[in-house]
Amino acid sequence: MAKTLIIGHRGAGGEAPENTLAAIKTGIAIGVDRIEIDVRLTADKKVVVAHDRTLRRINGDATRIKNMTYAELLKVDFGAHYSSNFHGEHLPLLEEVLELTKNKTILLIEIKNRREYHQGIEGRTWEIVKSHQAENNCIFQSFDDNSLFTLRDMQISSPIHKLFSTFVPIKPYFAGSNLHYKKFKRYDFVEEVGLKQGYVNRKVVNKIHQMGKKVNVWTVNKPNKMIRLSNAGVDGIITDFPSLAIKTLR
Repeated sequence: MAKTLIIGHRGAGGEAPENTLAAIKTGIAIGVDRIEIDVRLTADKKVVVAHDRTLRRINGDATRIKNMTYAELLKVDFGAHYSSNFHGEHLPLLEEVLELTKNKTILLIEIKNRREYHQGIEGRTWEIVKSHQAENNCIFQSFDDNSLFTLRDMQISSPIHKLFSTFVPIKPYFAGSNLHYKKFKRYDFVEEVGLKQGYVNRKVVNKIHQMGKKVNVWTVNKPNKMIRLSNAGVDGIITDFPSLAIKTLR
């Protein structure tokens, strides 16, 4: 049986401040198979690595990242809220992450663009990936179908993955999602799907495998759940604690 891939969530977001260069360096040092990050656009159209729309979790500031320039964001300490050991960590540009991960790991880039919140982010992100000749080292993913279909229509050469936040229904009933298995045909360009861990069992994994797609599960931070999902046949586990996952599964 193929090994379950270990994917560092936001670098290694439970072991260093998420989506910072420190977290990504930690994931690389641990030996993850892939590193997942989130990208957004600033007011001056820089592609930055950040999950939330605002800085509220970082420093209590409700200002939206898309309304700040990168120069303004550089003044914010993105590490001190996690630990004084990470004081001075800055919000990284995608370019910095590509340089850091080149030839070291696969980068899983999640486009944060619900309802075209960041117009043009797909094209800008792809331009940066191409300029760094990182097409073969990057995977694009999103919850947002508009972003996925935009990437498809751009005919990017990097793989595209689809994220789901609710149940994928199992025959013969719906299990709480607007998506039915029959509608998977609209994602014929997608190679892998990402599912929330609570909705995944062997039946779901087998069904999606039968449709020719791999299954990654997020966000799995407890050893017993890592083992259960690995035994259920998932292809990848996305975790904030990749060192724990490696200890548990390898």
